[in-house]
Amino acid sequence: MNSEKNISQTPGNKETAEKADAELPAIRTYKTDLTDYTKKEGASYLDIIKQAARLKKNHGALHQEEKFNPSLKTVLLIGGLAVIVLGLGLGAYFFLNAREKTEQPAARPPQPLIRADAEKIIIHQSGQSALLKETIQKKLKAPQLSAYFTYFPIKEEGAGRLKFLNGSEFFQAAEINIPSEINANLAAPFTLGVVDTLGQNEILILSRINDFERSFAALLLWEKKMLDDLKPLLPADKNLTTAKNIFKDTVIENNDARIIYNLENKPILAYAIFNKNILIIASSETALEAALEKLIISPPIF
Repeated sequence: MNSEKNISQTPGNKETAEKADAELPAIRTYKTDLTDYTKKEGASYLDIIKQAARLKKNHGALHQEEKFNPSLKTVLLIGGLAVIVLGLGLGAYFFLNAREKTEQPAARPPQPLIRADAEKIIIHQSGQSALLKETIQKKLKAPQLSAYFTYFPIKEEGAGRLKFLNGSEFFQAAEINIPSEINANLAAPFTLGVVDTLGQNEILILSRINDFERSFAALLLWEKKMLDDLKPLLPADKNLTTAKNIFKDTVIENNDARIIYNLENKPILAYAIFNKNILIIASSETALEAALEKLIISPPIF
C-alpha cells in the first residue's frame, strides 16, 4: 500500500517537473512593475509619483471641458435663434414707431394770436378747397355770444399725414390768391376765427409777418384785388358791392388801418399791422377793433 502512495522520483520525473515550472509565468505585482520600470527608464519612485499626478490633473481638466462645454452645433443653434429674435424685435419696434409717427396728429393746435373764448378744429381734406370755404361760411352763420371769439384751427388730412395749417398753407388750401410778396412773409403762428360784433359774425385772420415794409407795400398793391380775392371768406349775407374799389385810411386803437366800404357806406373789409409784426384782416371795422384790443391787452411774445 505504501509503495503505491509514495512514488519515488526518478530522474525522468524530476526533469518533467522542472520543465513545467519554467513554463509558468512569474507572479507580477505593482512593486515588481515599478522596479522594472525604474531600472528600464532610470527613474526614481518620486519621479513616477510626479508623473502620475500630472496625468491625473490633465485627465481631470479634459473631463471637465467635455462635461461643461456645449457642442459647437448647440452654440450655433442658440446664437441663430438669438439673432432671429433680436431681428424680429427691432423690426417690430421700428414698424410701430414709424406707424405712430404717421398716424398721430399734433397733440394740440398752435396757440391763437389773441385770446379765444372757444376752440373748434376744422378738419380739411387735402384738395377739397371748395368744401373748406363752405365750412368757413357755415361757421360764420352759426350763432354765438356777443363779443365771443371762436378760434378755428385748420387740420389737414391727406397723403398719410395730419397737420395744422399755417397762413401760407391755409390760403393755398382754400385756393385764395394772395400776392407772392405777402405769402413769402407770412410766418407762424396763424389764427383764423369768428367774432360776434353787435349780432353779426365777422371773420378774423391773423398771421405773424417777417418784414413789415415789404408786407405793407404788397398790401397796398393788393388793394385793387383784395376784396375779390377774399370774397369766399367774407360773410355771404353782406352787400360787398362798392362804388369804387378804394380803401381809406383810419386809426383804430392808435393803429393805422385801411378800410373799404360798400354802397351803403358800411365797412366790409379792413386790415392793419399790429406792432409791425402781426397782420390782421377782418370783415368789419368793429372786428378789427376787437382784435386790436385783445392784442394790446395781451401781446404775443415771439
